[in-house]
Amino acid sequence: MSGRLIDLSERAVQLPDSMVVDTSILVALLLTPVQQHRNDIARIAKFLTLVAARSQQVIITPTAYGELLHASIRLRYQRELRERREEISARFGHRITSWAELYKRDPSILRAHLPELTRLRLLLVGFDFLIAKPEELGPVPSGRPFDEELIHLIGRHTLDTNDALILMEASRLGISAIVTMDRDMERALPDFDIYLWR
Repeated sequence: MSGRLIDLSERAVQLPDSMVVDTSILVALLLTPVQQHRNDIARIAKFLTLVAARSQQVIITPTAYGELLHASIRLRYQRELRERREEISARFGHRITSWAELYKRDPSILRAHLPELTRLRLLLVGFDFLIAKPEELGPVPSGRPFDEELIHLIGRHTLDTNDALILMEASRLGISAIVTMDRDMERALPDFDIYLWR
C-alpha cells in the first residue's frame, strides 16, 4: 500500500468511511485552553461537523484513549503543584519538584480528578467518537507477534512507542486513515493515509 498525505484544509477533501484520530486531536479539542489554540479547535470542530454530516466514523484506539486520560491526569497534578507547591512541600517535609513525584505521593488528587475523566469520556461519546475496546482489535495483519510488530513499526516509521501502537491498533481495526495534528505521523505515509492541516 502506498499512503497519501491529505490536507484537511482543502475545500473538497474526501474522507473515508472510518478513520482513527490520534491523541494530538483529542488533547487539542478537550484539554488545551481555547485562547492558546483557537485555530486548532476551530479546524477540529469543522472536521467533526463534516464527519457528522456524512455519517462517517471517527475511532479512538485504546492507546489514544489511554494517552488522553494520562494527559488529563498529568495536567491536574501539574496545576496542583503550580498553585499549591509551598503547601504541598510543607505537607511532605521537602520540596516536591515534579508532577510525577506528587502523583506517587498523593493519590487523593487523582481520586478527586476521577469525575473529570468521566466527563472527558462522556464528551467523546457526545462528539460521536467510537472508543475501540482492546477486545475489538483483530489480529496483527503482518502475522508477526505483537511484541515483534511493535518494534517493527517503531523502526519502520521512526515513531515513538505510543504512536506506533496507535498505527498497529488502526491496522488491527482494518483502518488505514489517521487524522492528526502531529507532523511526526507523516512518517507512516508508506502504510497509512495521513489526514492533517497543512
